[in-house]
Amino acid sequence: MNPVATIKNFLRLKRSVQYLNGYPIFLTTSADGSFDDMKTQLGFSYTRFLFRYKNGYGPGSYLTTDFDKLWRMLSKKIKKQPNYLLKVWQKYKQIYSGYFKIYNKIDHIKPKDLDERQLINFLHETVKAQKDSIGVAHIIEPLSINFDNELRRHLIKKIPDIDKYYGQLTTPSRLSFLAQEEYDLYKINHTPKQLRQKKLQKHYDKYFWIQNSYLGPKNLGLQYFKRRLSSVKFSRPAKSQKLKLIKKFNIDAYSCRLLDAIDLITCWQDERKKNILIAVYYLNWVLREISRRTNVPLGALYYLGRKEALKLDSFAAIQSLKKELMLRGRGAYYLEDGRSELIVFSKDYERLFAYEKKIEIISGPKEIKGFVAQPGKVRGEVSVCEHVSSFARFKTGNILVAFMTRPEYMPVMRKASAIVTDEGGITSHAAIVSRELGIPCIVGTKIASRVLKDGDFVEVNANHGWVRKIMK
Repeated sequence: MNPVATIKNFLRLKRSVQYLNGYPIFLTTSADGSFDDMKTQLGFSYTRFLFRYKNGYGPGSYLTTDFDKLWRMLSKKIKKQPNYLLKVWQKYKQIYSGYFKIYNKIDHIKPKDLDERQLINFLHETVKAQKDSIGVAHIIEPLSINFDNELRRHLIKKIPDIDKYYGQLTTPSRLSFLAQEEYDLYKINHTPKQLRQKKLQKHYDKYFWIQNSYLGPKNLGLQYFKRRLSSVKFSRPAKSQKLKLIKKFNIDAYSCRLLDAIDLITCWQDERKKNILIAVYYLNWVLREISRRTNVPLGALYYLGRKEALKLDSFAAIQSLKKELMLRGRGAYYLEDGRSELIVFSKDYERLFAYEKKIEIISGPKEIKGFVAQPGKVRGEVSVCEHVSSFARFKTGNILVAFMTRPEYMPVMRKASAIVTDEGGITSHAAIVSRELGIPCIVGTKIASRVLKDGDFVEVNANHGWVRKIMK
């Protein structure tokens, strides 16, 4: 079967779709790692992924049958071994921790001192690090969705107005890395002036990666943290009400185990994000030097596939791909199945994109429903942010609508009066950050970013989980 027909067949299947900002070398490589790591370490994995890229944005598709299959297998494992998830998390930590030795080498070497073979070896190692930044942690997706649904089903029997308390019950036991960075910066601002510069340098060394994304690194510099020093405000979240609520509503042991599991995967997911962003920096460090020596634009190298990158053995091999990589930048599909890497671009991309648009059906209901991540009610204008380029037009007080949020969305999340996403559950980035910021948030609407438009005036009822268009 030819590549176009293969991808068409995939597009006809029932899929879970996530729209993301990113480039293949960072995003597809991270997702692709689940095939090797999950299969080797756990004995099962996803079947296939499909990513479409254009201008650093596009959908990633997973088969819903994979989510169902993985949940069934994971459920059996967890029932037999109550500490199974903790063991897998420890395995993940062990695998990824090995890459910090490579990062340390890169930190202490000048790019110009590397010969061709050394640089190619660093390429292979940092691509593997990007892969393993998710690796076995890719089990988080089916777990978070199903644990969330399961917990809600159980709790609603005891707590009819569960949305009112759900955020408090599922607040993670530790700060996200974004909140921790703000707290650390806040503490620096309250130390004697003569100590601040040294502490600020240590802070930069610890958090230089914090605004990276699947689009690549963002070179913040020490001045970024210095500028924020005097204005950063931090209030530690109120002491968890979880234990009081468990006692108040006499929540059963099974629901408590679900709460513990959600806490674990929320903390694990935050660690995974941190590792992804660190990996992006070091992979980009290598790609930038390869770009300089081969005269292949850095942006073109971002369209390398993982398997393709691991097979490269010389600068000449990279240069031979220059023309094709630049064509991929105009639009490309990447189909991964763990064994092969199918990449389609140019005219075949245009045909597939037209086909995908033709079969896509979007309905526009009067009321958009989702899950409450942080309660509250807000009325305001919608600003749909599909891409980081959308941030410039976001006004303070707007309602942020996005397919999903990631750390690079923090500047607009802080300005938002409410947050609404298509994807995600109680362990998602939007849910975690909205609780830390105290902003009303609804996640998992499936269609909000495609039904709502910039300037729409809406009411967000995050007490009951719905969004409705209204007249001003």
